[in-house]
Order: sequence, then C-alpha cells, then structure tokens
Amino acid sequence: MMAEIEKFDPSKLMDGVKDRIKATFVSLIPEDAWEQMVKTEVDRFFKPKENWNSSREYRSEFQDLVRKEIEDECKRRLKEYLSSPDFNTTWKDNGLSATTKAVENMIVKNSGEIMVSMFGQMFQSMLLNFKSDLIDKRY
Repeated sequence: MMAEIEKFDPSKLMDGVKDRIKATFVSLIPEDAWEQMVKTEVDRFFKPKENWNSSREYRSEFQDLVRKEIEDECKRRLKEYLSSPDFNTTWKDNGLSATTKAVENMIVKNSGEIMVSMFGQMFQSMLLNFKSDLIDKRY
C-alpha cells in the first residue's frame, strides 16, 4: 500500500511560525507584567468610555458589542416577521394599497391606545384651557 502524498499548504506553515513567534514574545514578558497587561485590557474592555456627546450614555466596548448583537438579532427577527404573507402589500382597484387583515386586527386590538396617543395631549390641553377660562373669568 502506497502512502498518500499530502499537498503542501503554506498557510499551515505560516500558522506554526506565527504561533512560535507569539509564544516567544509572550515568554519574554515577566509574569507580573503580563498579568497586569491582561488585566488592563480586560478592564478597558468592560469600563465605560468617556463620551463627549452628551446625548448618549457612557458605554464600554463590551456593552457596544452586546448592543450591536441584540440590534442585529432584532433586525433579523423583524425582517422575518414582516416578510410573512400577513404583511404583503395588496392593491385596490383605485390604485391605493389595501390594509391586510393582520394590520386591521392590530389596529382594532390597539385602537384605544392609538386614540389616546393621537388625541390625548390635544384633549388635555383643551380641558386645561376650559378650566383656566372658567377660573380666570369667574363664570
């Protein structure tokens, strides 16, 4: 039986050289200095950065990384959800888009909150004006 000849892969050779160089340099650093370097980097990764933009809170690189992952996952799930047939646009004969049954159900189910968010402030201001007129003018 003949031994199979393995094809030369220069990347494997380079990986070995990189690993040996890395090990050599790390071995040149005193243990206590190495520990301090690692601690400093870990602390920096988790410590919130100073932020000169007052509209955002201070966040660490770790928090930014977690937030980015959550944002990406939310976008992926929303894209999947909104790609369902419930949200496909259909058109009426007059050329306007038709409301799907799923959207119609969401509106009906949440109509109370929708009305309050749309008109609540306006009605509150109107009542304040009526009250102010009644008290100030002593009707």
